[in-house]
Amino acid sequence: MDEQPNEWTPEGAAERCLFKLTSDALIVANTGRPFSRQGVISICYAHLSEKGKVPPTDNYGVAPAGLVEAIAERTLQVYRGDINRIGSDSVSEEELQRDYGGRSIWELLQNADDACAPEGSTSSELIGAKGIGFKSVLEITGQPEIHSGPFHFLFSPEKTRDRLRQFAAAPPLLTFQIPHHAPASEEVACLLVE
Repeated sequence: MDEQPNEWTPEGAAERCLFKLTSDALIVANTGRPFSRQGVISICYAHLSEKGKVPPTDNYGVAPAGLVEAIAERTLQVYRGDINRIGSDSVSEEELQRDYGGRSIWELLQNADDACAPEGSTSSELIGAKGIGFKSVLEITGQPEIHSGPFHFLFSPEKTRDRLRQFAAAPPLLTFQIPHHAPASEEVACLLVE
């Protein structure tokens, strides 16, 4: 089922949003603003958003290429220090999945609309500001990937479980707490130039 991408252009914007459904993926790409460092940090924490009232603090002190691994390592340090956080974060993710069930396409459209909003738009002019809507993609994929600007990463409960086994014998599934590096997506790059 490899079809031509559907294109959507927000009213009055020059940016484009493309949706492509393949036999094994739904790819959403846009030519709007790329992820910022704060955006990468936000997506790894529930209830933080660079568009919200309390934007995340970037205190990682690493180049963009090292940010994903720095976030992962810091989260692992927290779990080493407090093993109960693993279970607590797992229950929080389950609750988010229930709360945002049935909204994945709507949330992806909202994210694309925000990415294509004019530069300098305030948080009150943007749709998403709570930092949790993107997590609704778990109803359509167990391993979401993000390829934006210099950032290429994915979330994988299996890869996270493997990393947690170093200090927890049978860790529960966690998806969005620990990001993992992913190779750059040639398919997304090609979609954006079509």
